[in-house]
Amino acid sequence: MVDNSKGEIIAIRVSVRKGMKENIASGYLRENHGFEGDIHGGPGERQVSLFTKESFDELKASGDKIGCAGFGENITVSGIRVGEIKPGTDMKAGNAVLKVTESGKICQKPCKFYKEEAKCRLPSLGIFAAVIKGGEIKTGDKIEVIDGV
Repeated sequence: MVDNSKGEIIAIRVSVRKGMKENIASGYLRENHGFEGDIHGGPGERQVSLFTKESFDELKASGDKIGCAGFGENITVSGIRVGEIKPGTDMKAGNAVLKVTESGKICQKPCKFYKEEAKCRLPSLGIFAAVIKGGEIKTGDKIEVIDGV
């Protein structure tokens, strides 16, 4: 059985302007805000988004042309299936603590996945979280579930 409670942060991205994400090696997650320097930061349920490298790999293997940031995620992780983590679950990422607030998202417009399959798989594979304890995170840091799954 695979342990779905621990993984590693392999990429971090912040929006420097609308529609433009930038890779960063480390960033500060501010409590009740999200990443400092991210134009989408602020209070609310969707302060940070997470997606897995494994999900991107599965999409690519099925012929879908998508790469990291295809979900619009802030944090790409490996070794943990974030889409299986239920809202209300706390996770430790680097020195920060996140609370999962939402699983998946609604597409802004019908994409090629929806057009080909009459549904979009991409949104169900990621999660959103709120920052409940601020702290620095960097690529290579561990991410782990610290309560329930």
